[in-house]
Amino acid sequence: MEYNLHYQATISTTPNSEAGVGQIEVPDDQSCNVPFQYRRGAPSEYEMTLCNSLSEIFIKGIEELPEIVQSLNDMHVGMSNGEPWTAESFELEMARIGY
Repeated sequence: MEYNLHYQATISTTPNSEAGVGQIEVPDDQSCNVPFQYRRGAPSEYEMTLCNSLSEIFIKGIEELPEIVQSLNDMHVGMSNGEPWTAESFELEMARIGY
């Protein structure tokens, strides 16, 4: 499953203490859940390309922000608008999509 079909836009203020199949264990505490558990839809083609490219970069042992950004640009994997990455735009995008 690429996303949680049971995620609801309005989350109860009283968390369910019992886990269920396909459910978020603690809906009001997303810090313990990985992003795909509470996303509202499947990742876009752009997100999947970015994810796969970052996986390739990390496999090569590249972990510092300037080198990550340079690697993405060298691979011609641009931002959603097609522009090259900067350190600032990469950090903002990671915060936005939750990776």
